[in-house]
Amino acid sequence: MQGKVSFEEDAMPVVYAGVDVSKEWLDVHLHPLGESRRFSNDKTGIRQLKRLLARHRPKSIVMEATGKFHRPAHRSLWLDGFAVAVVDPLRARMFARACGYLAKTDRLDARFLALLAESLRPPAD
Repeated sequence: MQGKVSFEEDAMPVVYAGVDVSKEWLDVHLHPLGESRRFSNDKTGIRQLKRLLARHRPKSIVMEATGKFHRPAHRSLWLDGFAVAVVDPLRARMFARACGYLAKTDRLDARFLALLAESLRPPAD
């Protein structure tokens, strides 16, 4: 490849995000970047989450349905044009178990939601 320039090294990877939602927190993991962050589950935290996601523009975001606690984040992300899929928590748990992980923490859950986004590609709501 003499005289040719390859931009593969500079290319941005396709990013998938998993968001584990609880009453107080939004735990997010960006795959394959390996970046994990925690934000408060309120207007300020959702705004910070959107800033992080806007920098990386994930192809898909997956979050668990957690009663009413996921709704404000889901609605806000959707209104800003992000592709967000809400999945049944049992489905996410079964996916993690199928991958061989029995431990359950918010950070791990976010990671497996991001992996689920990449592997199963659930449709955005």
